[in-house]
Amino acid sequence: MKKQIIILTLIAALSASTTAFAAEIPRESAPLNSTEQQIQIVENLIGDILD
Repeated sequence: MKKQIIILTLIAALSASTTAFAAEIPRESAPLNSTEQQIQIVENLIGDILD
């Protein structure tokens, strides 16, 4: 039980210290059926969250 608490605390500490940077979605990694307009909308929606 104590080992699990230590592991969970370590995971929480490591995940809290990471940062994410918003960047444009590479067009090669976008789904095949997505349009340019859909990609721009998603970038606008999540860009502020990731900054």
